[in-house]
Amino acid sequence: MAARSSTGPSTPKKEEICKALFRSPDWNQDEIVGSKTQKSSVNPKTVKTMALMDKLHIEHGIETCCRGMEKDLLQQRLKNLREMAKKLSEDDWRYTPLEQLIGLH
Repeated sequence: MAARSSTGPSTPKKEEICKALFRSPDWNQDEIVGSKTQKSSVNPKTVKTMALMDKLHIEHGIETCCRGMEKDLLQQRLKNLREMAKKLSEDDWRYTPLEQLIGLH
């Protein structure tokens, strides 16, 4: 396996990626965090790709959490409806049937 060249593009630092992720769309490549005295050697396509991947990862995580929360809320509503149906069936003997009230029986 060949050794990496020190003159080749370096991998972006975590801070660079995070700042690129939360930067406005019209950011300038020279503003990427790096050495204050020299321009960053990070490839703009790599940063944009990584920022997009981070954004998609965050969106996927949010969607997954929302789906889980919606599922939990649905289960809670169903549980409440089952309890109400059980209470109604226990109290059913107190009231005259609806069919009898409207004259079907």
